[in-house]
Amino acid sequence: MKNRKSIIATVRTWAQNEPKIKVVILEGSGCTSHIKDEFSDHDLNLFVADATEYLAYEDWLKQFDDILVFQKEGFFYQNTFIPTRLVIYQNSPRVDFSFWPVSLLEDWIEKQELPEFYKNGFSVIVDKLNITNKLLPPMNDGFIIDKPTKERFLLNIYNFYFEAAIIAKYLLRKNLWFALKLSNGPIKNYLQQMIMWQISSRNNWNLKGMNNLGKNLEEKISASTAAKLNNCFSEYDLRSCWKNLVSMMNIFDEISKAISLQIGIKFPAERIEKIKQYINEIRSRSKN
Repeated sequence: MKNRKSIIATVRTWAQNEPKIKVVILEGSGCTSHIKDEFSDHDLNLFVADATEYLAYEDWLKQFDDILVFQKEGFFYQNTFIPTRLVIYQNSPRVDFSFWPVSLLEDWIEKQELPEFYKNGFSVIVDKLNITNKLLPPMNDGFIIDKPTKERFLLNIYNFYFEAAIIAKYLLRKNLWFALKLSNGPIKNYLQQMIMWQISSRNNWNLKGMNNLGKNLEEKISASTAAKLNNCFSEYDLRSCWKNLVSMMNIFDEISKAISLQIGIKFPAERIEKIKQYINEIRSRSKN
């Protein structure tokens, strides 16, 4: 693969010759202390006067390297839609191009606020407006996992068990495909949230730099937790799916009960026990 810096240099040269591109900022793992390798992404924020031509045509993507595949995606930042082009190149890392209005950058400067995704690091690639020096410097205080409120903690517990009950229903019906989609969907997010709270609690509730999608979870979890997660993913098999669900429930219970004691929130033991009995009844019927 190409040197990681070479594609950035190529993008820099290109952007400097594109009148509508005013600022380019690299964010994400490339600017943080997280482990990086030859497959680490480049997340490039392009602040533009008008993104129309870059979204209407794709030829401009080809000049950086040979394209294997790309996606037309987008997301909302606050109330602004941010269109993206996510590209996997033949000889380079994946590059995520996102198109931002310059007004957002100006707003961050005026309010002296960094967006969460810049707080752990960013690198200015191009600045034709000479304004990025007015951005606050990153202080490595982004995506802090703080102590949950009672409402948020209990909501995460009930959401987890709601998903568990739904998965059990589809396992009873032997709808394995859909059950597996659910077991690798929202319920994993609720389990991940509990694990992240566990990690943060061991860091005086000041855990910094934790990716909220779980990308760097293995850097933070204990060996004992990692071992238990081994059974939280299943094969396309009814017995394996049930084992997966029960394992998730066991580790979720263990962590959530420990955290509830630590932060002084009464664990809803009676209510959760009824939900677990309901799931166990479905499981017993599934074996018949």
